[in-house]
Amino acid sequence: MTAQEAAGIDPMQRFMLEVTKRKGPQLPPDCVLVKIMAVALNPTDWKHIDFIATKGATVGCDYAGIVEEIGSAVDPAHGLQIGDRVAGFTHGCNGENLSDGSFAEYIAAKAHINIKMPDWMSFADGATLAVGITTVAQGLYQQLQLPLPNLTRSTVSVLAKEPILIYGGSTATGTLAIQFAKLSGYTVITTCSPHNFPLVRDRGADHILDCRSPTLTEDIRSLTDNKLRLVLDCITTNLPRSDVKAGFTLAYTALGESFQKWDNYYPGSPENARFTGDFMKLTSALLDAQMIQSHPAEVQYGDLMDVLQGLDCLRKGGVSGVKLVYTL
Repeated sequence: MTAQEAAGIDPMQRFMLEVTKRKGPQLPPDCVLVKIMAVALNPTDWKHIDFIATKGATVGCDYAGIVEEIGSAVDPAHGLQIGDRVAGFTHGCNGENLSDGSFAEYIAAKAHINIKMPDWMSFADGATLAVGITTVAQGLYQQLQLPLPNLTRSTVSVLAKEPILIYGGSTATGTLAIQFAKLSGYTVITTCSPHNFPLVRDRGADHILDCRSPTLTEDIRSLTDNKLRLVLDCITTNLPRSDVKAGFTLAYTALGESFQKWDNYYPGSPENARFTGDFMKLTSALLDAQMIQSHPAEVQYGDLMDVLQGLDCLRKGGVSGVKLVYTL
């Protein structure tokens, strides 16, 4: 492929960003070539830049675009065709593959990680989906073992609607987690700032609590009769108390490739890749049926340099209840 513009870590100076012309991606057999139409910004983007940058790596995870080429080994079961409108994510700032980031004109993306977008969905809205959807898949369904949503009905019976706490319900992952937990039959308790109460209420939360309330703990205990068992924390980076059984998710494992991060080695997991591929197909069906909504997008227009400026806004905490999206 000919040269393309991409935003990445300066190959000469770590922690500095640049937009340059670089060689376009090669297409591995299990990938699709996607022309990028919109990208969304995530905290992981600026955290990689600031803390674990790899010189020359391309930044960005979330994207929406158009399939232009299909790898020779892509499973037809994925249902992808040239011209499909898709949303997905890639391993931005990947030290093992420097071109593996979405802030570019084209990317080679794992076929199974793509969500086929409904015709009515804009690229901007689609770009908000994949990182959050993958986190929901791992957190609610692999870690917490919730039953998957049933496409033939809006809810299922689960232990008389057992409560689940979605901590940080107005985040991009939180609004999706609320909807999936409701579709799986749970009573959803969530926390957020008061100005985002209307958003999480619209997404289906049953009980909404001020995340800064001095009585938050007591309120949760009261709502659950002190029997809360399930929590998805969409915000914190700290581990809970020693008497709380906890797990964590790392979305990159859904890609099925091994990688190194924070001096830890993560082996490739075909099982994770298969589960994620099935979940992406389920998500496509739920979107088609209009049973879930994307997170609100704050759409910006510009080029890749503007995208890098948006990361600084995210870094400074200037985003709440929306996801910054750039159409390219």
